[in-house]
Amino acid sequence: MSLDSMHLALTGGIGSGKSTVLNFFSQLGVPTFSADKKARTVMEENEKIKIKIINLFGTDAYTNNFLNTNLISGIIFKDSKKLHELNSIVHPSVISSYNQWKKNQDFKYTLYESAVVLEQNHKSFFDGVILVTAPYIEKIKRLTRKKYTKKRINDVMKNQWKDSIKTPLTNYVIENIDLEKTKLQVVNLHNQFMLRN
Repeated sequence: MSLDSMHLALTGGIGSGKSTVLNFFSQLGVPTFSADKKARTVMEENEKIKIKIINLFGTDAYTNNFLNTNLISGIIFKDSKKLHELNSIVHPSVISSYNQWKKNQDFKYTLYESAVVLEQNHKSFFDGVILVTAPYIEKIKRLTRKKYTKKRINDVMKNQWKDSIKTPLTNYVIENIDLEKTKLQVVNLHNQFMLRN
């Protein structure tokens, strides 16, 4: 890995479209790491972590060795204590995997995607934070299309900071309303990062 690589976090609340933005960066050849995807893998493949999750949520936490996401998300977004406990079980393994992955990248910069970089006080792990935002109404429209119930949307949003709180804590903001304009913002940032000494 080149010594001057920059390691950035990409974050945004539910419905902001941060996965879409991450994909745009990935299409430009940027190495990307999704904390959510890695967390899912860890929870389904790491036996020690599986035991801890069963102890926390009961035997129904898994169905045929697959994580019962409906059950778990139904619990953690109503119970912040359980959410915190789950994060403390899974997150160290995710960060460890990310640090290992980071060592093997050789590009001007990398992106780590997670919805809760700021909420978990992990800003200091990175050289900068990119926030993906969208108007509240737009987020609701997207999540409704994905068949999220109003209750689930509200439960998740209660556990994530509002964009107005996150924005002053970040270095770059991508407003994701129109996909073509979003792509242009990604390309502009990409060019800025690639020109960095």
